[in-house]
Amino acid sequence: TMTVHDCSNSQSQLQKELERLRARILELERGNAGGRAVEQALRLSEETFRNLMDYIPGVSVQGYRPDGIVFYWNKASEAVYGYTAEEAIGKNLGDLIVPGDLRPLFEHCLQIGKQVRRSGEFMPSGELVLLHKSGHRVPVYSIHAAVYAAGKEPLLFCIDVDLSERKRAEEALRESEAQYRSTINAMPLAIHVVDADMRVVLLNKAFEVWNRTLGLKGDVMGKDLFEAFPFLSERARDEYRRVFRTGQPLITEEATRIGAREILTETRKVPVFEKGEVVRIVTIIEDVTQRKRSEEAMLRASRMEATATLAGGIAHDFNNLMVGVLGNAELLRLRCADRPEAEEMLDDICRAAQQAGELAQQMLAFARGGKYQPKVMNLNDTIQETLRLQERSFPPRVHIERDIAPDLWNVEADPAQMGQVLMNLCINAVEAIPGNGRILLTTRNVELDSSWAGASPDLPPGRYVYLAVEDTGCGMSAKTLERVFEPFFSTKFQGRGLGLAAVYGIIKNHGGRITVYSEPGQGATFKVYLPATSAEIPAWPKPESGIPSGSETLLVIDDEAIVLDATSKMLERLGYQVLCARNGEEALEIARSFEGDIHLALLDMGMPVMGGAEAWPRLKEIRPGLKVIVCSGYELDASSQALLDGGASAFLQKPFRVTALAQALRRALEEE
Repeated sequence: TMTVHDCSNSQSQLQKELERLRARILELERGNAGGRAVEQALRLSEETFRNLMDYIPGVSVQGYRPDGIVFYWNKASEAVYGYTAEEAIGKNLGDLIVPGDLRPLFEHCLQIGKQVRRSGEFMPSGELVLLHKSGHRVPVYSIHAAVYAAGKEPLLFCIDVDLSERKRAEEALRESEAQYRSTINAMPLAIHVVDADMRVVLLNKAFEVWNRTLGLKGDVMGKDLFEAFPFLSERARDEYRRVFRTGQPLITEEATRIGAREILTETRKVPVFEKGEVVRIVTIIEDVTQRKRSEEAMLRASRMEATATLAGGIAHDFNNLMVGVLGNAELLRLRCADRPEAEEMLDDICRAAQQAGELAQQMLAFARGGKYQPKVMNLNDTIQETLRLQERSFPPRVHIERDIAPDLWNVEADPAQMGQVLMNLCINAVEAIPGNGRILLTTRNVELDSSWAGASPDLPPGRYVYLAVEDTGCGMSAKTLERVFEPFFSTKFQGRGLGLAAVYGIIKNHGGRITVYSEPGQGATFKVYLPATSAEIPAWPKPESGIPSGSETLLVIDDEAIVLDATSKMLERLGYQVLCARNGEEALEIARSFEGDIHLALLDMGMPVMGGAEAWPRLKEIRPGLKVIVCSGYELDASSQALLDGGASAFLQKPFRVTALAQALRRALEEE
C-alpha cells in the first residue's frame, strides 16, 4: 500500500520533471533556435512527460485547465476512478470525481490555479475522499501542482495516491483490535500486558475490577507494573525477568489477603514474540480459591471413603469375633447361675464384648451409615432419654441446657443411631470444655427454600428438623475443622477419632446434613438437619422378656467357624436341633439331603463360594416353607433389605445376645 511518504516521492519526481521541461523550453527560447527545433524539443519533452505520468504505478495524474476541463488522464486514473481517458478528457474534472461536499474546495482550487505565475505546488496536499464512476467513495492522498510558462495559461495537475488498500487494512486492524479487546474484556479472568520496560500497555475490565477489589485507585495504563502495584514481591519481578529471558511461560500460585479474606490466585505469565524476541508478557490472574477448596474437599472425601471401606471391613470381622466371645460368655453364665462370683465375672465379659460391638457399630455407622431399623420418631424423645441415662456421667462442672421446640416434627430414623449421634456430640462437647462450661441443646422446625439449598446442593428444599449442640469449650482451628469428621482423627491424647466420624456417616445416610462452626477460644456449634416426616409415631407393643426356647430343627449358615460354633451351642442350649453349613452350596446340599423338616435358617450374607443373597432363592425353591433370619456383621444394607422384602422373617446384626436371638427365633417360627 502506498504511503504518504510515497506520495511525497511522486510529487518530488513530478516536480523535478516539470522543472526540467520548463528549463529546456527557456533554454531553446534564449538560444533563438528555429521554430522547428523548439517544436521538436517540445514534442520530445511531452513524450517523456507522458511516459512518466502514464507509468507511475498506483498514482492517478489528471491534467486540467483553470476552467476545470480535463486535458490529460493517465492509465492509473482509469484504475482509480473507473473512467477511461476517452471518457474523461474534455469533461469537467469536478463533474467526474468531486463529490458535492468538496465542490467549494474544487472551485477555490480553480480560482487559485488561474492566478498561478510559477510552476510548483499551488494548493496544500492532504487526504480527500473522491468519487468513482460507480458512485462509491475513493480515499486518496492528493497533491496539486501547476506548470506555468510566461504568457501562457497555466496547466494544473492533480496527483492522487489511492489509499483504498491502506484504509481497508487500517479498518481491518481497527476491527481486529476491537474484537481482541471485546474478547479479553468478556473474559472473567483478570488480564494485563506489560512491555519490555515493564510498563502496563493493556488491561481488561476484569483486571480493573480486580484493582478495585484490591483497593487500588487511578489509571495504571502506561505505568511501571511495580509502581502501580507496590505490593508485588521481588520474586514476582524475578519471574517476569525469567520469562523475558527464557521465553518460557510460567504458572505460579500466590495467596493474597484482601481485608479479612485470603484468596488463592493462579497467575500465568505468557510471552509474546516478535521477530524471535519476547516483546511483551500477557499476565492472566485467576481466583482459584473455590476450586482449591473443592479439590481439597474431594481429596478429603476420597480419603474418608477409603478409610470407610477399611473401617467397614474391620468392623465386620470384629463383629463376627464378638459373636464367639459374647455367645460363649452367655452360655457359661447360664451354666454358672448358681455361682455368683463366676456369674459376675461373666457379666463383665459380656459387657466388655457388647461395648466392643458398639465400637464396631460406630465404625460401621461411618463406613456404611445405613438405617438399621428406621422408625417414625421424635428427636425430643431421644434427647430426653439419652440425657436421662447419661447426664449423670458428665462432670458437674459442665451444665447441660435445653431449648426444645415443643411441637417438633417427626423424623424417620433409627432411634439407636440417633441416640448415638446425640451421645457422641455431647461427649465431644464435654471433652472440649477444660473447666466450667455450658452445653446447649436446641431443636427447631425449619423450612429450607431453594436459595438456601443452592448453597448446599446436597440438601434439597423442604421441611427439616434442626438439632444444634453448642458448647463453650476451647474451639477449633481451621485445620482441625477440615478434618473434624475424618475417622481416626482426634486432638485428644487417648481419643479414638470415631465418634464424630460415626455421627457424620449416620446423618449423611439418613438424608441429612451436619455442619460445624468454631473458632479457637470461642467454642463450637454442631448443626444437624434431618428430613421431617408427616407420619405419626405408631403405638408399639411392649417388649418381650425372658429367654424363650424351642425344639425345632434350625440350619445355621456362616463361613466363620467361631460364629458357627457359638451360635450352634446357644441354639442347642435353647433346645433346638442344629444343622451347620459353611457356605451357600453346603446349605443347598443339606436342604436337599436332610430327610426331616428344617423349620428355619440363620443365613449369613457375606460368604465365599456362595453368599446369602444367591443361596436364598435356591433354598426357597428346595424348601418352600423354610423361614429365614438374615444375619450380617454389616448393617441392614440393600441386599439384606431385598431378602426381607422377598419374605425373610427378620434381620439380626452381629454380635447378638442370646436373648435377642431366642426372641427373634420364636417370632419367626410362630408367625403365620
